[in-house]
Amino acid sequence: MKERSRYWLVAGLLALAFDRLFWNVDHGINFPLFAVLCVAGGFLVLGKEGHRPAPTVFLLGLPLVFFAWGSFWRLEPLAHVLSCAWVLLVMGLLAVYYRKSEWWRTDVWQTLWSFLKLLTTAVAHGFIYRSPNPSPGQGEPKPKPGWVAPLVRGLLVALPVTGLFALLLARADAVFARYLASWFSFRALAEAVFRLSYMLFGAYLLVGVFTFVARETEKAPTQSRQQRTVSSFLGGIEANVVLAAVDLLFSFFVLIQVRYFFAGKANLAELGLTYSEYARRGFGELLAVAFLSLVLILSLQSSTEQQSARGQRLFSALSVLLVLLVGVILLSAFQRLGLYEQAYGFTRARLYAHTLMVWIGVALGAVLALELAKARRWVVHGLLLSAVGF
Repeated sequence: MKERSRYWLVAGLLALAFDRLFWNVDHGINFPLFAVLCVAGGFLVLGKEGHRPAPTVFLLGLPLVFFAWGSFWRLEPLAHVLSCAWVLLVMGLLAVYYRKSEWWRTDVWQTLWSFLKLLTTAVAHGFIYRSPNPSPGQGEPKPKPGWVAPLVRGLLVALPVTGLFALLLARADAVFARYLASWFSFRALAEAVFRLSYMLFGAYLLVGVFTFVARETEKAPTQSRQQRTVSSFLGGIEANVVLAAVDLLFSFFVLIQVRYFFAGKANLAELGLTYSEYARRGFGELLAVAFLSLVLILSLQSSTEQQSARGQRLFSALSVLLVLLVGVILLSAFQRLGLYEQAYGFTRARLYAHTLMVWIGVALGAVLALELAKARRWVVHGLLLSAVGF
């Protein structure tokens, strides 16, 4: 776990450097500088963990520097693109040959296979590997896990998730959008969500590369394939932070619904909106929010590590609150569709929408009941029955 934390720290700093070097910046020295930072950061964190490179692998630094600087001073478009591609290729070779003393003798097919494993590990390492937790020796106290790092990871995951829901809810509700705009610039919020998302994804890929080098290219691996276990992607604290952030956002949205939508026309007149204008806006976005909330709950249930009894109770409480809030959002969408039909008439497509909302509500109710009954293994069956009902 300690080595994974270091990987995430270095990868996060590199992702931040990428954002600072490339966002709204013309191409120049930024690409070769970032390539050097990535290689230096990788050597640093892997060396800190005791994974020393083979001395001959530094020979690959010569073509790396050549092509990296070539991407800077070669202005012809095709030559520039090819230089960047060669830089990425050489960086991949550095990862594949990190511990190979005579890497030039490696078979081509073996190199291609190693590249395939590198790509697979970079993309799926969060679901494939779990850092081994050494058992304490006889009489040694079991180390107490820290809470700061999981809290930070949870906040980093919660930001893009809540940002996506905030954007959907702002498109669905004019009053909510006005409140949000008074606190944030809507365009700045969308930009921040996008930038944070690609930074997180880039850091995730870099952690996968570090994991590959540490586990797959050692001369004498200490962990066999049979000993690798499928890991949970998030810890309990991270999952609870994500749920709490989404619950907070949805609670604010529901308060606005209670005041303006369910309370009648008087409050809306203060904002210069007619009741039908307010009602007909954002029905599709609210359905998307309800569906994505269901996906979020199921994803967290299946990808979260086993928690303590207290942590599990908190997770269940936050999940229940989220389902209840989504129920109110579905009710708002149902009423909006009814008012839309009053204005434009009844169609078969709107009948489908009514039916879909009902069965999404049934699916959420099933998830809620199974969460309270601590019978998550039946969630898939409940969802299948809801789909059949629809």
